[in-house]
Amino acid sequence: DPNAPVKVVEFSNYSCSHCKTFSLEHEPDFIKNYVDTGKVYYTAYPYPWNDQDLTYKASLASYCAADQDVYFAFKDEVFRSVKSAGDLAENRIRDYAKKAGADLATFDKCMDNPTTASRIAETDILAKSSNIEGTPSFIVNGKLVYMNELIPTVDKALETSN
Repeated sequence: DPNAPVKVVEFSNYSCSHCKTFSLEHEPDFIKNYVDTGKVYYTAYPYPWNDQDLTYKASLASYCAADQDVYFAFKDEVFRSVKSAGDLAENRIRDYAKKAGADLATFDKCMDNPTTASRIAETDILAKSSNIEGTPSFIVNGKLVYMNELIPTVDKALETSN
């Protein structure tokens, strides 16, 4: 709900073990307890460190998955599947999109669209302006916090919003 009292923005990188832990072990409960209940408006950004980062194509694919409302399924599929850099090859990313439920014809068009790369550039600007230096990082109502601080910071923000 965009009108939720607390806004949380997440920056995550597909090569980050802590991002994987958050995504697979904590994010589902966070969404269930905070987002689905209307307490938090949650925005998640894939964040490659640069366009040479091995996670760049997977980050692009995240936007294409999001366009088809399968972002979280795609993100989970990548984190469950990636064990080495080769698991981020373009053909593997396409497989993850298919397993997540994406229509591959639409997905392929999106991946080839130059505006998709501009979305990564916009994320980079947002991350840098938010002083993101590691992942996962979260912005809670404008305050930068890390994974271990997320729930207490959200709970405090909810207390002060009442």
